[in-house]
Amino acid sequence: MRLRLKAALALVALSLPAAAQNNQWDWVISNFSGGLYGSAILNFDGPSRTLVLNQALPVSADASNPIMDPDNNFCYITSRADTILQVHNQGTVITLASGLGYTITCLDADEDGTFVCGGASGILNRVTRTGVITTIATALGTMNAVEWDVDTGNIIVGTFLSTPALWRVTRSGVKTTLVASLGGIGVSGIDQHHPSGDFIVSGFTGGGINGAILRVTGGGAVSTVATGGPELATPNGVEVLHTGHPDGEYNIAVAEFGGAPTGLYVFDLNGRLVSTILNFPAGNTNGIGPSGVCVNQGKALSGAGNARLGTLYQLKLRNEGPVPYGNKIYVISGSFGARPGFTLADGRQVNLALDPLYFVTTQNLLPGIFQNFVGSLNSAGDANANVLILNEPVIIGLRTFYSYAVIDGAFPSSIQQVSNTHAFTIQP
Repeated sequence: MRLRLKAALALVALSLPAAAQNNQWDWVISNFSGGLYGSAILNFDGPSRTLVLNQALPVSADASNPIMDPDNNFCYITSRADTILQVHNQGTVITLASGLGYTITCLDADEDGTFVCGGASGILNRVTRTGVITTIATALGTMNAVEWDVDTGNIIVGTFLSTPALWRVTRSGVKTTLVASLGGIGVSGIDQHHPSGDFIVSGFTGGGINGAILRVTGGGAVSTVATGGPELATPNGVEVLHTGHPDGEYNIAVAEFGGAPTGLYVFDLNGRLVSTILNFPAGNTNGIGPSGVCVNQGKALSGAGNARLGTLYQLKLRNEGPVPYGNKIYVISGSFGARPGFTLADGRQVNLALDPLYFVTTQNLLPGIFQNFVGSLNSAGDANANVLILNEPVIIGLRTFYSYAVIDGAFPSSIQQVSNTHAFTIQP
């Protein structure tokens, strides 16, 4: 019972890595010059950042839009030409899908384990891990960024100098305008700020030079975080940092690719430049022209399946290796909402509501429905769990949220690490 009470605090984002030998906090940058760059950050106390991976990709055209692979934290998913690639940090590159008929310029993972992508064709596609391609929506303009909305399950689509600037697209393909115009700024990247649910948008004008970081609420209200300066001339990708990140939790990393310098810079939510990760004064003439960025957060929770009545929805717990979490106890917690969250005694923010579902799942009171929500990770730090979707039509449309914690009494609140929050909506 004491363990369960401690585990009731289990919903919090990342804390500092416990060991330097894993790849947590690596920066991964897609590059216009034809490669995927990973910067292994082993010591955030030092001033230097070193590129440790320069993985060439096997097809023509520029790389863009890296995201963490939900199934394997040793891997990244990126796009090049009309192809979606899985890139292992050991050097292996696998084609997941090709032949979409357009150059992919935006990519994200969805709640059912598939990917969503688009390009200048205006077609938003869904792609399974086995390469099956379906169409979600069409006539979306020149798409340049997509972001899965954890709160609603919708897909937020950003266009580059098309109207509207931001679309909201449901899983069934219904599209509505989120923001009609961003004042001449074309969208180049979108990420979600999980404590608020707002979207952080990077963009620049058609001729470059004037770039900005913007904040957009779920209702479409737009405010400016930062604008101008050489680090924001042509920002071409954005990543909201995870809780506990050494460069500041919920700060914003921006990939700057045009002119000089090019590189990767971190701003806070007030628009102040707080950290320089990579800086190339000569610009992309030296071969570095970042087209996107993601951060290896060291662990991830993802899902697989359509969450239909009478089925099992799988939750996948995945950790880095060599992993400090191998064989340790994990606890999955759920809730009916990501907000309002709460703060642990050590200051870490928890982005789940303290509602009945939270306590039922954290204390493992319904193990027949929330299966394997308490257990031990395997030696690699991985595990699988399931949610039994009852065959009750009244729950169609219900959306629930989940995250898991690794329990260790040597850490604050007895919590060593906590995953991202993942959510899904129950289908008929």
